[in-house]
Amino acid sequence: MDKSILQQLFEGHLRPFEEIKPNSPEHNAVKDSLGEEKEHFFKTLSGDEAERFRKLNDLYLETLEMYSYESFAYGFRLGVVLMLEALKGKDRFERSS
Repeated sequence: MDKSILQQLFEGHLRPFEEIKPNSPEHNAVKDSLGEEKEHFFKTLSGDEAERFRKLNDLYLETLEMYSYESFAYGFRLGVVLMLEALKGKDRFERSS
């Protein structure tokens, strides 16, 4: 028997954040450029400055993770509200004959 989505989430088998893997040419180009720019700064900055830059990067990634979670949670809640509204039968589609 297949496990429900709820069971998979509860047991940790379903991890939506791990499934999102942008793979467009545009995304890959930006990701590559970002990596090159970060590497440039790590090589050219002094030890203390490089450490501060690394900390800045870590803080940025932390805020990005928080924003991603909030976006996911908002989208999930919106989807649930849409489902509830659809199940209530509000704003039924009218067919023209």
